[in-house]
Amino acid sequence: MPTPALQQTAQLVRDRGRRVLAIQADIRRFAQMRDATAQAIRELGSVDILVANAAVVSYYPIVDMTPQQWQDVIDVDLTGQFNSFKAVAAHMSERQQGVIIAVVSSEGRHGAPQLSHYGAAKWGLIGLIKGAATELGPRNVRVLGVAPTGVRTPFVLNEATYRWAGGDGPEDLETALRAYNTQPVGLIEPEDVADSIAFLASGDARVISGTVLDVTAGASTRWNV
Repeated sequence: MPTPALQQTAQLVRDRGRRVLAIQADIRRFAQMRDATAQAIRELGSVDILVANAAVVSYYPIVDMTPQQWQDVIDVDLTGQFNSFKAVAAHMSERQQGVIIAVVSSEGRHGAPQLSHYGAAKWGLIGLIKGAATELGPRNVRVLGVAPTGVRTPFVLNEATYRWAGGDGPEDLETALRAYNTQPVGLIEPEDVADSIAFLASGDARVISGTVLDVTAGASTRWNV
């Protein structure tokens, strides 16, 4: 049964006069991703674009992190993304058409305290994007990523993230992000990321593949690669 948030999203699509298929599946289980993909192909005809956006995060120093806490993040943020890629790769390859876009994170570009598991998953996801792009590119399937800074969503707006940022509320997080970003911006909006994904999925980006677009309000000026 789809969650209320998923049902609400599906209704927004219907309100625009579009068909929608809402399926709840566990990204950690390849069989569920495979079955969801097969259902989408049966009912909608094809999968042209995959946006792999599932993720979890927690904050633990490595000396305190348990093996299970490590595995929980790796299972969703890296293995789950592989499961999503694999679920559509053969279909897109057969059709000689498709775009796969994964949401990474600016934390996949550098080290950060209490995030060794999250950073490892997101760095690994960048490697997955680049490796998959080399394999699927000759079949006219593009593979890309977007790496946002902090986005104004519940994933970021929560007590655990406020504490990690050294504060106890959204104002403290906003201040921390304004120091991290180089533009005079703290949290960015979900639409900022969505617009970047829409561009990468469009024909305007037809010769862009194997890259990760930083959507970071200038924080990416700090990267050295």
